[in-house]
Amino acid sequence: MSNWEMGSAAGAGGARDVTINFLNDDSIGKVGGTLWFKGEPFTVSGQWAAIGTTPGRKGSSVAFWGVDSTGSDYIAGVGSVDIENSGPARIDLNLLRIQDGTSQQYGWDGVLKPLN
Repeated sequence: MSNWEMGSAAGAGGARDVTINFLNDDSIGKVGGTLWFKGEPFTVSGQWAAIGTTPGRKGSSVAFWGVDSTGSDYIAGVGSVDIENSGPARIDLNLLRIQDGTSQQYGWDGVLKPLN
């Protein structure tokens, strides 16, 4: 099991666009937990694949999707994961969020780094 607590760079007021708190089952590559996007929490689940876990795999990656507490807004993300000292040191992440009521889509891409 591993716990990923990561976030994007803090803005002028200290707020972050994206933070994650995932508790993962590394033995099967399962990720899950909470992702906050612009202050709104989403419960997400997905998979991650670590470098070297299969022959020829040259990098680590993550993919997940989830829904907000109302069940009407969705989010999905994919990213490249840099691992150091058995944990993620950096995730280059792409997110897409859709609001059900308005059908508005929001895209975000950036870097997450450990919060502790």
